[in-house]
Amino acid sequence: MFPSADAQKFENGLCGKVITCLEKYPMGNSENELCRQGQKGETARMSENKYAKYVIREPSMRTPHPQITLPIVAFNRGRSDFPESNFSINWEVISKPFVMETAGHTHDWDQLLCFIGGNSQNFFDFGAEIEIFLGEERYFINTTTLVWIPKGLVHGPLEFKKIHQPIMFNNIVMASRYGRASQL
Repeated sequence: MFPSADAQKFENGLCGKVITCLEKYPMGNSENELCRQGQKGETARMSENKYAKYVIREPSMRTPHPQITLPIVAFNRGRSDFPESNFSINWEVISKPFVMETAGHTHDWDQLLCFIGGNSQNFFDFGAEIEIFLGEERYFINTTTLVWIPKGLVHGPLEFKKIHQPIMFNNIVMASRYGRASQL
């Protein structure tokens, strides 16, 4: 079994923004095994690379929802990675029921909500029951589902009613920062 990239950095006594042998030689490659044993490869500092500014290490954010207790991975959401980009995304693990949005609201951009099974071997192994409103229509979600929300469409409330096993929730926004045009 091969260690994670973080474990590889610490095994080699490295920290900060570095490219490790694990990144240079993909997992399962015999050269990576040599690297792991400290017999091959060099380490390049990210700041020396031409495109280093495009590599974001450990892009976490704080959640506005106390019910979400695991770290959130985010790009431009609650951060300012690339303010010129009209795109932001976050990945959240939902592990217990709660109301994420209590009322309908709109945005000045398109949005995609992704409800994905948390089993990394089968994203369609979905263990939750969710309720979301689009306009005046109520939708129940109990399978892996994507919900496209065009600019200006009233959506919400959003409630994670039952969580039998953790699921992944992705909020993809076609804007550099998240915000509301109106709260209803």
